Amino acid sequence: KPYGVVSDRAGNIYFSEASNNVIRKVSTNGTVTTVAGNTVPGATGDGGPATAALLNNPRSLGINSYGEVYIADWGNNTVRKIDTNGIMRKVAGSGTYGFLGDGVAANVAQITKPYIYVASDDNLYIADVYNNRIRKVTPAGVISTVAGTGISGNTGNGGPALMAKMNPHGIGVDPAGNIYFNDSVSSVYSVMRKINAVSDTINIIANIWGQGFAFDTAGNVFFSDIGCYVRRINRFGGISIYVGNGDCVFSGDGGPATAAGMKQPVGIAFDGALNMYIAEFGGSRVRKVNYFVAGVPNVDENTGTMSVYPNPATDAFTVELPSVKEAASVIITDLTGRTLTTRFISASNAGIKETFDVSRFSPGIYIVKATAGEHTYHEKIVVR
Repeated sequence: KPYGVVSDRAGNIYFSEASNNVIRKVSTNGTVTTVAGNTVPGATGDGGPATAALLNNPRSLGINSYGEVYIADWGNNTVRKIDTNGIMRKVAGSGTYGFLGDGVAANVAQITKPYIYVASDDNLYIADVYNNRIRKVTPAGVISTVAGTGISGNTGNGGPALMAKMNPHGIGVDPAGNIYFNDSVSSVYSVMRKINAVSDTINIIANIWGQGFAFDTAGNVFFSDIGCYVRRINRFGGISIYVGNGDCVFSGDGGPATAAGMKQPVGIAFDGALNMYIAEFGGSRVRKVNYFVAGVPNVDENTGTMSVYPNPATDAFTVELPSVKEAASVIITDLTGRTLTTRFISASNAGIKETFDVSRFSPGIYIVKATAGEHTYHEKIVVR
C-alpha cells in the first residue's frame, strides 16, 4: 500500500508503505531496498540507523535539497527524516497527541496526524490535521503556525490565512511559495484551497478532493484526485485531466496516461526530467508517467533513434542520431512553440552528434526537433 513518493536529484525513487511501516527505495537500476522501518509498528530508533528504527503508518514524504527524506510518521504524530548517512532523526512532534509549541524547537512541539511537503527553500510544511492548522518548520528547526485558527471549519476565504477555519488533509507548496491543501468540508466532500505567498490570503480554487501535490517548471499544479485521476491546473487556472480515465481499476500500462485506470492515487512526484511517479494506494503499485506536452510526441517514440543528454542539462547538451546518414536540421523551441535555435548539420558514417550551448536559457522545459529526410524526431530537454 504505497502512500507517499519522492525522487532525489540522482533519480532514485522513495515511497512509503503505510501498512508495512517501511520506507523503500527504487534505485536508478531498478533495485528495491528498504531504507527505514522493519514492518513492525513502533516509535523507536531516533539517532540510529533508519533501517533499525520503527515507524507507525508512514504516509506522505518529502525531500530537501541535501537529499534527506522526510517522513510523515502519521501514527506517531511526528515528522522524521532519514539523513544522508542513513540515520533516523526526529524533525517535528514530541509524539504526544495534541497541540503545543509555536516558536520553539519543532521536535519538542506537539502535532497530530501530519501530512507534509518540503518546499524548494527547504522549509517543511505540515498539514496538522487534528489541530486544524498548517504549520511551518524552518531549516533551523523552529515551528510556527502559518494558517488556521485551530478550529474546525471552512471559513475565511478572501481573508488572512491565520484567521481561517480549516480541516487540512494533504499539502503542497509551489516554487513561488504558494500553499495548496485539501480542506475536508465533510466525510464525502472536500475543496482545494490556496494561500497566496504574497498577500497571505486564502481562497478556494477547486471543488475537488485532492491529496498529493507536485509542481513543474512551467507553473502548472498537479494533484491526485480521489476520483481516480491526476489532474493539472495550468497557470491560468484551467483544470484538465493529466492521468486516468475515471475507472478505479488497474489498467493501461504501456498506453496513453489519460486512458489508464488507477485505484486510489495518493502521493505524486516528479523526477528531474519531469517524469511523474504515482503512489497508487488502492492498487498497491507505484506507477510512472513519462513527461509529455500536449501536441508533442512522447520521448519513448524516439527510443534508440535520437538521444539528448545529459537531461536535465545546465550549460550544454548533446543531440545524437547515430542512424541518420544524411544532413539534418535541429530546432529548439520553448513550450509556446517559439524557436530559440536552428542548426543545419552534416552527417557522417557515424551519424550525427552535435552539442548545443544552453547556458543562457532560462530554467524550464524545451523541445528538440530534428528532421532528416522524411523522418522527424522529438525529445524533451529540461534546463536547470
